[in-house]
Amino acid sequence: MTTKIKKTEKQITLPIEGMTCAACVGHVENALSSVPGVSKASVNLATERASVEYGAADINLKQLREAVEKSGYRVPTVKTTLGVEGMTCAACVGHVENSLKQLPGVSMAVVNLATERATVEYASGMADMADFRRAVQSAGYQIVGDESQELDSAAELERLARTKEIRTLTRKVALAGAVGIVIMVLMYIPLETLRVSEFQLNLALWLMATPVQFWAGAVFY
Repeated sequence: MTTKIKKTEKQITLPIEGMTCAACVGHVENALSSVPGVSKASVNLATERASVEYGAADINLKQLREAVEKSGYRVPTVKTTLGVEGMTCAACVGHVENSLKQLPGVSMAVVNLATERATVEYASGMADMADFRRAVQSAGYQIVGDESQELDSAAELERLARTKEIRTLTRKVALAGAVGIVIMVLMYIPLETLRVSEFQLNLALWLMATPVQFWAGAVFY
C-alpha cells in the first residue's frame, strides 16, 4: 500500500555532499528531522539527495542547511546572476528580492538597481532558470539575457565542486592503499631481516597508520 503525503504537507528535495556510508545517511536524517516543522526526512545515499516533508509552517533552506552542516555534511549551493528589466526604485528591488527568496532552495537574493542585476544563491537541483523567471514575472518585472548561459554557469560550478571532491577522495584512497600494503609486508618480515627492535617496528607501523586512520579515514567519523 502506497503511503500518501497529507495535503497540508509540502515536500522538497535537497542535494547532500560528504556522505559515504549508511551511518552518514542516519546522521543526516536525524539532523533534518530535528528541524522544527519537519515531519519526515528520507536520505538516498546513491543519489545524494534528501527528501524532506514538512507541515504548513514555512521552512527555509537556511534552517535545513545549518542542520545538515552541524551533522558534518553539506548542502551544496551555486550562484547565478540574472538581468532584471523594469525596475525603477528601491521598492522594485524589494519586490524582486522577496519574490526570489520565496522559491524553494533559494538561500539568498540580492538585487542591484543601478546595474539591473540580481544575484541568487540556491541549492543545486531545487530551482532553475524557469523558476527564477516566473518569480520575477510574478513581481511585475522581466528577466533579460541568455538563459542557456546562466544554466551552463551553474552546472559548471557544480561540476567543479564535484571534481574537487573526487580528487581529494582519490588521494586518500591512494595513500591508504599504499601504506596498507607496506604495513602488511613489514608484518611478515622477520625482525632479524629488518635489523630493528620490536619497539622500533611498532613505532614505524604506528607512524604510518596514523595518517591513514585520522586523515584518509576522517570522513567515517
